[in-house]
Amino acid sequence: LTNNVGSSSAILSGNWIGNELLVGEADSYDGNLILTGTNKLNKLTILDGTTTTTGTGKISDSTSKTIVKMYAGKLILSNAETLDSISVNQGALFVSNNALSVDNTISNDGQLIVNTGTFEDDIINNGQFANGGNIVVNADIINDSIVDSTTALWNQIGTISADNITNNGTWQQQNNITLTSGLTNDGIWYSGQ
Repeated sequence: LTNNVGSSSAILSGNWIGNELLVGEADSYDGNLILTGTNKLNKLTILDGTTTTTGTGKISDSTSKTIVKMYAGKLILSNAETLDSISVNQGALFVSNNALSVDNTISNDGQLIVNTGTFEDDIINNGQFANGGNIVVNADIINDSIVDSTTALWNQIGTISADNITNNGTWQQQNNITLTSGLTNDGIWYSGQ
């Protein structure tokens, strides 16, 4: 969906399988794409605009494991999803309002909000990350991988279980953390417990 000047809305109600869905055009699309089908996309690329799932709508399932790449815009997922990987650029917003599973790396330079989830590879946050519910990271969490930056913010509302946490940014802890290996804090750590 590209070449839209100004706002527009589209509803995709069918079940889209395979290939890539490309939404928007860099900084010129401010419309809405609503996905209501149980899709199995190989890749979802968002250049701009707002993409949402609603009703029983999904972008992936446990067999398709969608790659999500966001250059800008918003992606708001309403249902449980199983993804391959997530990459969120500065200025983009990713929201998961249900259980989220990701097999490979999550790289966030924008805003990423998850409810609950299980993540099998590293989470690298150089933007703003919030977990509203409990998450399990079977790898490492790196909050602010940019040396001497301290611009990354992690807002931890739910519990976290992870191998290691390296914090070079700002971490706001509001619940328990369980680590199998270690914690390195060279940033700012607030504990609200």
